[in-house]
Formats: sequence, structure tokens, C-alpha cells
Amino acid sequence: MNPGILFRRLLLIYQMPKTGSQTVQATLQRCSLPLPIVRLHFLSSKREQVTVEDYLEVLQRPKLYDFAQKWFERELEPFMGIDAFAKPFPLSRLDWS
Repeated sequence: MNPGILFRRLLLIYQMPKTGSQTVQATLQRCSLPLPIVRLHFLSSKREQVTVEDYLEVLQRPKLYDFAQKWFERELEPFMGIDAFAKPFPLSRLDWS
């Protein structure tokens, strides 16, 4: 990454790996936004080696693997101050129609 980019305004895509961030980045780049777009998955130095097979396991047996929860706890909460699990998800507000 170009170090000079860190001292300008930019659009940061910060999300878990293998969750569509490359597609989000490509879509935003096609919008001709006046900001550089930077995509990253980790800010912390505590990284787990995760494979595509690991993600398939999460999709097939989500209760057996807690990578997603660990990512939120290691990445989002310490750097952004957001506890994604502090409140239950408001399922009643979803429109399933």
C-alpha cells in the first residue's frame, strides 16, 4: 500500500475476509468516487490462518466454529469500540417478504 494514501481522505472497506469485500471494492471503483478505496481485513497482529474450507465449515456448521465471533472481538471492538454482540439482533425489524 502507498504510505502517502494514509494522510488523505479515503474510503476504507474493513470487513471479515471472504465476505464479499472484493466485490464491494470493485463496485465502488466503478462509481468513480473522488476518494482512493482501500480494502483490508485485519488491523490487529493476531491473525488466524483461515482457508476456504474453514468458511465452508462455518456455513455448514456455524455452531462448531467461532471465527466470525473472534474476528469481531479481535478486530472490530478494540479498534472501533463496537461490541457487535452487546445487544441482540432485532429480528422483529426484518422484512422477510
